[in-house]
Amino acid sequence: MKVYQLCIHVYGKCIKLPRIGIIRTKEKTTKFKGRILSATVSRKVDRWFCSLCVEIERSESKSIIGDIVGIDLGLNSFAVISDGKEHEHKEAPKPFKKYLAKLRRLNRKQTRRRLQSSNRKKATLALARCYYMIKNIRKDFLNKLTTELAKTKSVICIEDLNIKGMSGKKRHLGRSINDVGWGEFRRQLEYKTKWYGSQLIVIPAFEPTSKMCHVCGEINNNLKLSDRTWICLNCGMVHDRDENASDNVRNCGLKILSTESSSGSNACGENVSPLSKKAVLIESGSKHIYNE
Repeated sequence: MKVYQLCIHVYGKCIKLPRIGIIRTKEKTTKFKGRILSATVSRKVDRWFCSLCVEIERSESKSIIGDIVGIDLGLNSFAVISDGKEHEHKEAPKPFKKYLAKLRRLNRKQTRRRLQSSNRKKATLALARCYYMIKNIRKDFLNKLTTELAKTKSVICIEDLNIKGMSGKKRHLGRSINDVGWGEFRRQLEYKTKWYGSQLIVIPAFEPTSKMCHVCGEINNNLKLSDRTWICLNCGMVHDRDENASDNVRNCGLKILSTESSSGSNACGENVSPLSKKAVLIESGSKHIYNE
């Protein structure tokens, strides 16, 4: 239910809504400083939420002074972050995998209860609570990681992954890909980099970041998905698959930045790579697209 501003007021830990009256809230409402536009009342599982849309003046964000990093998303490590010198591995909680056995047990318990019975309703509520907990665990991890990156890194480079295609074609990996939340990670980075003054560069999906040696540029076309380490036949460098990919993502982002600075803010510039189809640079309040 959505109500627009008629007589919406906030008092400490209470909200006054039209036709409903004054209701207590668990969180304080002192953070809502501005003109209230609307209120949306919703229910999730067995909890009620009231979301307020508030109009406030937002000052222009200052540019972040920090490292330029490349991020390679994966399943073994959710994100490998490279600043050109060191690699940092971020592990995802994978809540669906962790609670899969409990979900199956709750599902069996629900289906064995008689329809329209009180026990059926209790079993349905327990199952919904478990799904809601899984969602919150994943959401909390992604929010903390994206906020940390947007506040501390000046430029963040990521790949334009075809998540829907990867989940559909590789069925044995579909559940794991959806469990870590790659799409939500990119969505949050897109608006948080605008909030905090950093930049997000999305490099093309078909760049050979995993197969290409970041030292000499040699491409290993025989690399398989199961190969976690490989040796470059040209320079003899031993690569960790994910760390090498994060270095290549960062290098591609640096090329886009150099093209942007040399050709102007609205120029197309040079190609990043012969295989590049499209590269996107998302800045604070602007978006530039480079086409081949």
